[in-house]
Formats: sequence, structure tokens, C-alpha cells
Amino acid sequence: MHRPAGGKTGSSGPCAIPGCGGCEASCLHFHTKRWNENVAGGRSAESFFVHARGRKRPLNYWRRKRVWLWNYPQKQLTPACIPWYEPLIMNFQKNIFSRFSTLLIFILIPVLLSPCVSFSHPHVFVVTRLVAVFDGKGLAGIRVRWNFDEMFSSMIAGDYDQNQNGILEEAEISKIREEAFSYLANYDYFCFAKIDGKAFKVKYTKDFKAVLNDGKLSYEFFIPCHVAASEKSKTLTMAVYDPTYYSAVFFAENQPVSTEGGTNFEISTLLDENKEESYYYDMLHPWELKLRFALKNA
Repeated sequence: MHRPAGGKTGSSGPCAIPGCGGCEASCLHFHTKRWNENVAGGRSAESFFVHARGRKRPLNYWRRKRVWLWNYPQKQLTPACIPWYEPLIMNFQKNIFSRFSTLLIFILIPVLLSPCVSFSHPHVFVVTRLVAVFDGKGLAGIRVRWNFDEMFSSMIAGDYDQNQNGILEEAEISKIREEAFSYLANYDYFCFAKIDGKAFKVKYTKDFKAVLNDGKLSYEFFIPCHVAASEKSKTLTMAVYDPTYYSAVFFAENQPVSTEGGTNFEISTLLDENKEESYYYDMLHPWELKLRFALKNA
């Protein structure tokens, strides 16, 4: 309730704050709706009023300064010369802004700092086919073929097709192998194999080829992997993917897996998603070849 200058309002008596001469611009009073009953109940008036320490300031000054008693014991304190609802609105706005800001901080900072956020990946798209090559003793290795997207194909052609005739010659292929393929040894050439459940590291490849066909680039290479056949079935699994997801590798829809040789063996192949393993921050599951072979019964 606003008390006018002079310190009285009807029969309510003068302002209860010691030394106060009235609600002039020289002081600023705060009170609650229950001022009368609390004072009547014997509680100190100083617990409900706060002086502006005698500073003679216009009312707009205190409005601009936002002199609200946020941490005062009473939750809803109201300045006597300002509408009772304004501090409630200000308090609501402050709490909403504070909570919204905190929420943004807790959401945005981890997201922005997280290494898994990379909206630019992947850059290269590859379609792969695998050929299981057998010899007289068993599995000799896996032949891998990659077909690249047009963008990557044009980049390699522009950098390595020196005479720009649309054909990669031996010297150009050799340079591609040295500068644009050999470094993949650091990533097992994107081929991750297991033999009977034990990891097989791809240390090197053979017979590398690079071909441009109507502007589309393809690589072909052979991974030696000698596994002798026996009467007991043996299993090789091979997943093809880029752990960094810079390149997205997909198995071809048409004949993604085939075999070569192996007429003396019982061979079965299966292409399936391995949901027990993941890569790229556990967001993707690799597709892998499951190859089983054994000697045929006599």
C-alpha cells in the first residue's frame, strides 16, 4: 500500500520504519500484502521495509536499477511506490531467462564441443564388391573392388590424369597408389577381418589397379589371406568401412559377394549387419561378409 508524503494514510498511522518521514523520493519502501497483520502480530517492521539509505533519487532511477529484493526472506516483496504485480513479473522473467540460459549452456556447449558432431561427413561415397579367391589348399585371399562417386572421381582424374585423355596409364596409376591409396594402410585399407573369431590385420595389398570408365573411378586390389581348408568348417568375416566416416562404404546391391575357384570345398557366404560392433562414436554398425568353407566329403 502506498503511503503519501506526510507519513499517514487514513487511520493506518505513520510509516512504521524508524526515522522515516514518509514515502518521498528520499527513500524507497518495500512491503508485502500481509504488512498489517504481521506488524499487528508483533513482527518488526524492519523485516518488511528497506530504506534506500536516504539517497534522493527519482522513482525512475530505482526502476532502471531494478531494486528488487530477490534474496530477501519474504519471497514476494513489493516496492511501495511501484505496482504490486511488477516485481512478480520481473521475478518470473528473471527466473525464466536464467533457467533458459542455463538450459542452453548445458545443451549447446557439450554438443558444440563434442567430436561426434560433424555435419560435413561423409565426403566420399564408395560401392564395394568382394571376391573370395580360393586355391588348391584353401582360401588364398579377398579381392576388393571399389566404385567411387562422381565428385571424388573427378578430383582424382583432375590431379592424376596428366594428359587428360580419360584413361589412367601405368605411371599415373603408380602415382595414385603412392599418394592416394597407400596411406589407407593406417586404416587396414578399410577392411577389417577375423578368422575363426581372431582378428586378422591387413598389413599390405597386391595387384592394385585404378580405372576411369566414363569419368567414374574404380580401385581394385587383392588382400592375401591364406587359410588352409580342413574337414572342420572355418569362418572368415570381413567388414568394409571407414572408421572415421570420411568415406561412406556400401555393399553393392547387385552381386556384392562372389567366389573364385574352390571347387574342392564346400563354401557358403552371407552378408549381414553386425550389430554387436559399431564405429564412428557408436552410431553406425558395419555390414560384413561371413564366409564359411571346408573340405568336401569324399
